[in-house]
Amino acid sequence: MALTDEEKLSIANLKFVDDDNNIRYKYKIKQKLRDNEYIIHFLHRDDLDEDDPDSYFGSGGAIRDYFLLPETITTDQGGNFICFDISWDGNSSRFGSEHMQYGQIIFYVLCDGRDLYDAETGLARHDLLAALIKKEFANSNLFGCRLECSIDRPTSTDTNYILRTITFNINALRAGRLESYGSRNPNDTRNVINEVKH
Repeated sequence: MALTDEEKLSIANLKFVDDDNNIRYKYKIKQKLRDNEYIIHFLHRDDLDEDDPDSYFGSGGAIRDYFLLPETITTDQGGNFICFDISWDGNSSRFGSEHMQYGQIIFYVLCDGRDLYDAETGLARHDLLAALIKKEFANSNLFGCRLECSIDRPTSTDTNYILRTITFNINALRAGRLESYGSRNPNDTRNVINEVKH
């Protein structure tokens, strides 16, 4: 199936609409990671261009919007990665509303054992990167509600990587509800926007 340019643009623009929180939230997370020069620097990837943060993304990059144990890199330095993903658990009973949903943003910091300690700070790289991620995202209002860090857990893998998992809880409007419901006050009709017609 060949897509027209208009169809390609329409699909690519899902990162800007409220119909799919996974795509939209991942896009915002990528922007925050890309703009954080400390995270880019302390990933310590000589095979990528620190002055071009976009080179850190994608299947050959160090930051991936999915969790997959990376391939073992055979250079002396090894490879360090940040993977992240989002999961949703349905309605949020915390708010007593079917219009809200509970979710988690999960970061996986994987550091090659050959490059575990940062020479500039003396800190374990997986701890350092996790601290920078928490500084960037914890208690932020990136998605219109406060992100709460609920898990910060070290572990290891079957390979040569040391892993730290950081999980943020989020209570958000269900996908597509922002345009449908506008204001959270049902008596305030000033901000209500008609549902998007598909």
